[in-house]
Amino acid sequence: MMKNLYEILEVNENATQNEIKKAYRKLAKKYHPDINGGDPESESKFKEINAAYEVLGDEEKRKKYDMYGDQIFNQNAGGGFSDIGDIFGDFFGDIFGGFGRQSYSRNPNAPKRGSNIQMEVEIDFEDAINGTKKEVTYKKSVKCHVCHGSGAKEGTERRTCDKCNGTGVINETRRTPFGIFSQQTQCDKCHGDGYIIDEKCKNCHGTGFETKSTTISITIPKGINNGAIMSVKGGGNEGENNGSNGDLYVIIKIKEHEFFKRVNNDIVFDMPITYAQAVLGAKIQVPTLDGIEEFDLPEGTQPNTTFKLKSKGVPFLNSDSRGDILFTVKIIVPKNLNKEQKEKLKDFSKSMNQELEVNEKKSIFDKIKDMFE
Repeated sequence: MMKNLYEILEVNENATQNEIKKAYRKLAKKYHPDINGGDPESESKFKEINAAYEVLGDEEKRKKYDMYGDQIFNQNAGGGFSDIGDIFGDFFGDIFGGFGRQSYSRNPNAPKRGSNIQMEVEIDFEDAINGTKKEVTYKKSVKCHVCHGSGAKEGTERRTCDKCNGTGVINETRRTPFGIFSQQTQCDKCHGDGYIIDEKCKNCHGTGFETKSTTISITIPKGINNGAIMSVKGGGNEGENNGSNGDLYVIIKIKEHEFFKRVNNDIVFDMPITYAQAVLGAKIQVPTLDGIEEFDLPEGTQPNTTFKLKSKGVPFLNSDSRGDILFTVKIIVPKNLNKEQKEKLKDFSKSMNQELEVNEKKSIFDKIKDMFE
């Protein structure tokens, strides 16, 4: 069973002609072969959309479809076609400049841009902060060095297809329930290439291309984000028929740091301090991206307090400004105290009127009340 034409255009059966026209224009732009680099799936979808619009965009044809449904495409209906693509062929209309019904096919000998390449590159945390240069090696498709892109064996040439005269398509006229339509189909002799190779190049097996390992140097700017994409114009696969090269897209992956964590352009981490430093205050040494920096820790610092070193974080891209460093103090509880140290700690606790032993008979309310008395 073939697809419902309304479903193809993503409209309901009560859609107005104007709504159908808008839906067609939107989908045709999305799946046009020139936009999708000749992707076969997009091209097939585009043909399907055009065929559906050829029916629904015409009020008389739409009435017939609404009345008979898929039966108008069955052989018993007199058309002899079971595939909607067979009815309308390659309708690649000029959708950007109007809604003409001219037949369109891509010239197999026209320049074709090479495809893009995507790869990931992992860099150190510090390199993402300070910027760096990185050599990357990847594989790309280039013209065969033996046949120079012709695909033919050395000393021979490819010849123009005598069935389609180099166009890659053949024209047929068919009669349908809607009238006579001219259809273009891919040439079955050259398979749409427009030429025939009698003896294929042994190096590229007739494709005209080979795979080559390439190394280039890229400059990674300071402050680059994890997952950022850098483009290298012309770094992708080589084009066909003197078409331009595709591009290379490098996705940056940043390794995690042992201590630091990046949040946007700020650096956050936990800073260990002693109990004495928290109580009495002290000058502590805080690690930063630029080295060690002294910081005056105030008296009576509470656990998990966060302090800021302004403009010591990650540089903003293309700017002299920087984020901040935010460090949270974590008090280190000493272990394995000797007897003398324990006694002194008990004396200190008594001097602060802090009991070491907890009276389990007291309620939670009593315990909290005692803390404030």
